[in-house]
Amino acid sequence: MMMDAIDIASLLLPVQVAVEAAGELLVREWEREGGPRGGGDKAAVDEEIERLLYEQLIGLLDVDFWGEETCQRLTGQRFCWVVDPHDGTRDFLLGSPGSAISVALLRDGQPVLGVVCAPISPDRGRDCIAWAEGLPHLLRNDAAHPVDLSGSRLETGEIVWLSAAAARKPHANIRLCAPARFVAMPSVAYRLARVAAGDGVAAVSLTSLSAHDVAAAHALLIGAGGVLLNQSGRPLGYRNMDLVCIRCFGGAAAACAALAGRPWSQALEECNEVQRSLPMSPGFPPVQRLHRAFGCLAALLIGDNLGAQVEFMNAAEIAERFASEALTMRDGGTWNIQAGQPTDDGELALALARSLVAQGGFSATDVAQHYVAWLRSEPFDVGNTTRQALLGPLRQPALAVDEACRTHASVRSQANGALMRVAPIGIAAHGRPSLAAHWARQDALLTHPHGVCQEANAAYAAAIAVAVSGADRQAMLDAALAVLLASTEGDVVKQVLLAAAAGERPDDYQHQMGWVLIALQNAFYHLLAGNSVSHALSETIRQGGDTDTNACIAGALIGAADGIAHLDWSQLGPLLSCRAHPQSLRPRPMVCWPDDAGVLSQRLLVIERANGSC
Repeated sequence: MMMDAIDIASLLLPVQVAVEAAGELLVREWEREGGPRGGGDKAAVDEEIERLLYEQLIGLLDVDFWGEETCQRLTGQRFCWVVDPHDGTRDFLLGSPGSAISVALLRDGQPVLGVVCAPISPDRGRDCIAWAEGLPHLLRNDAAHPVDLSGSRLETGEIVWLSAAAARKPHANIRLCAPARFVAMPSVAYRLARVAAGDGVAAVSLTSLSAHDVAAAHALLIGAGGVLLNQSGRPLGYRNMDLVCIRCFGGAAAACAALAGRPWSQALEECNEVQRSLPMSPGFPPVQRLHRAFGCLAALLIGDNLGAQVEFMNAAEIAERFASEALTMRDGGTWNIQAGQPTDDGELALALARSLVAQGGFSATDVAQHYVAWLRSEPFDVGNTTRQALLGPLRQPALAVDEACRTHASVRSQANGALMRVAPIGIAAHGRPSLAAHWARQDALLTHPHGVCQEANAAYAAAIAVAVSGADRQAMLDAALAVLLASTEGDVVKQVLLAAAAGERPDDYQHQMGWVLIALQNAFYHLLAGNSVSHALSETIRQGGDTDTNACIAGALIGAADGIAHLDWSQLGPLLSCRAHPQSLRPRPMVCWPDDAGVLSQRLLVIERANGSC
């Protein structure tokens, strides 16, 4: 083939096919019994992938080749394949999803084709982003994906992608990215690719990089109208393939220029934050289970934040508001919070999740301690029933904290404050609905001991437990019904679930707002109607009343059924980048931040559950 006559765009499809096939090897390695092979920054599968890609790429176009693991053949040809068989290996071997395979084609030292595939993206599943010279737009998972970064700026509402280590050094990175926010991700290639795909304004790497680390993503940035700059703020080149930069900034030109001039050494010098250190390895749960667990917790938090925009408004007021504007995550709302920030619903769910992870299961004493610590942090919103119980240890300090909570809890209230937080129990007890129901009843006893609240908790947690393990929506209903006690309260909850299954939604959301059975029936109505998370949240919020709680309860249930399939980046981005900053109107302790929801949901899947025998 004449090198000057190569149709670059025609090479893209076979390269994509090869890279996606290699991605399946990574998925199988992740799910391998005993976990992936390797240690440090070397995994056995990396060499297997590079050898496979070498054969296929050279068979497609026999030119120079620069790989990370096995082959570096430079003979001075105009064209050169540049391959990273696995960017983010170290984090992959530690159990963190988000690594990527990348392939680029250079012509005269400039990227003209790039494919970056993250087979286990934490928030998107398999994510393959591609571009070649001659195409008018990027491709994302085989669909046209037009992006133009040329006019974007570093401003409020934008996202900067940083390394996984940035999450452990949040304070300096918050300052360095301002007024934008940041999301942490292991692979530099995938971070840059996400920006090229329009999921952020820029990505930053603070380590020395070789050509294989960035060339494919560089091509994607070119296709999206972006740039890739080195530590000096100049365009990155490939004269030295071993070392192309010691820092890089990729994305919109104006944003990269601004970021390149900032004192990034401050991020390297900051000590790791230990407030949220987790006690165990995240493990390697099956990918579908991983995505369902994250879908559950993320949809809970998204529903909470979206619903808080109009909490306590009635349906007519909400309809009038949304006649002129869309329901999107934004700063403000009833409590004047950040886009993505939880209210009491999400904060208590996070507190429960952190206790489950710390204890390796449900400990009523530890959960109560987490809840009481939360109340002492002066939250901006607390339900009356919850407050009454959690003040118990202050009134009777001689009692064990869980006993004091139970002693002072209202035995008459049928409020939704226990149901709104209980979803993490369903994740932790995945595949064991009876255990989920048992733990969920124990959790309700701390603050909402009425039998209806206990049975609602049990049914809901059992449904999530089977969903996370792969059950369909009908099986979720079956599990919920199966764990109900043969009691008056159990019969009440059963009738609500059967009404939802028959297509009946609650008659009224406003006049008895906060009632647990409104939230439960609404959630199962949307689940059994086959509605997506986005549709369920929108319709739930439009009914008015206790919008944040009703939405978070519906979101978690359907998120467990669908996983991440219907979660949109316009909602996930604000959630995963939500941290308190100097301008926050409602600053909250780090344990209340939702940015580690993906890590938490994964840890919930692998906790030791020996302390539950149900």
